[in-house]
Amino acid sequence: MSIGIIAGISSLIGYNILLAPLGATSVIAFLGYQTKFAYPRNILCGYSITCLIGILSALLFETSWFVVAFAIGLSILVQTNFDVVHPPAVAMPIALMSMTEPYEIFSMIFTALLPGILLMVFVAIIFNHYILENGYPLWSDKKKKSTLP
Repeated sequence: MSIGIIAGISSLIGYNILLAPLGATSVIAFLGYQTKFAYPRNILCGYSITCLIGILSALLFETSWFVVAFAIGLSILVQTNFDVVHPPAVAMPIALMSMTEPYEIFSMIFTALLPGILLMVFVAIIFNHYILENGYPLWSDKKKKSTLP
């Protein structure tokens, strides 16, 4: 559903905002909605972390098998540390490090990836939380602790 919406908008605006990792994100958000991997915060923060690591790796180091492996490992470690693991997002350092110009990297993030992720999360929230009413969390499953006695 969300992939169709993203592909349709891409066709309308004449610019592709549909990236391969979003296909896997769609599977998790709509079929694995009960897992933490599908939470909106995991999707948004997971992609943000891996994009930041991918950008830094692409700009600071020459692309090699070791740098790609290190960026992937670091992405997994940081996502785990912040409890925002989203497996499809780990592909972003590979995609970003395959680009040669900084303009290409930032262009892909701001004109393709960001709109695609935001649309994916928006559709997942509307469909899972409001239409199916399946208990899909809006941000987190953690209950806020009251500070009142």
